[in-house]
Amino acid sequence: MATIRDFLLVGSRFTQFRFNESVMTRHSDKTATEAEFSITTKIARLPAKVSDATYDDRPVIEATVRIAADVVDKSANPATKTNSRILLVEFVGGYVGVEKVFDGDLEQFAPLYADFARFLYMAKRDQIEDLLENTFLANLPLPEDLAGSTEVAEIGTP
Repeated sequence: MATIRDFLLVGSRFTQFRFNESVMTRHSDKTATEAEFSITTKIARLPAKVSDATYDDRPVIEATVRIAADVVDKSANPATKTNSRILLVEFVGGYVGVEKVFDGDLEQFAPLYADFARFLYMAKRDQIEDLLENTFLANLPLPEDLAGSTEVAEIGTP
């Protein structure tokens, strides 16, 4: 059985950064009494997979974390109420085994995935905040840590 020390992060990158400010424009066009909305944030781990890319001719396991923020219009008629995606951020980390026996071994990686996703999120969190700093989402409350976030949630793309 593999431990967290049996895998090594060999690189990470943002794969998506979508920001849709027009959603907020639609909400700000309403009068003050009509413009009742909140922003909800979801963070999810996507299923780990073996990458098409290699690292030094070694198979790489990709761990992907996705963050989505939606505007929830509280003033809308419940029958026609829609949530509008204003932010989608996705980043991936590539892992190889410290020993080649673990390279690309999803079965050994799976029990450790929550820890690796947590580490990846903590490594990218400051960069995400820097990207959002000059937008109306500058104060979007991102959790400090993904501790306790063990489920793999489904967050689709807009």
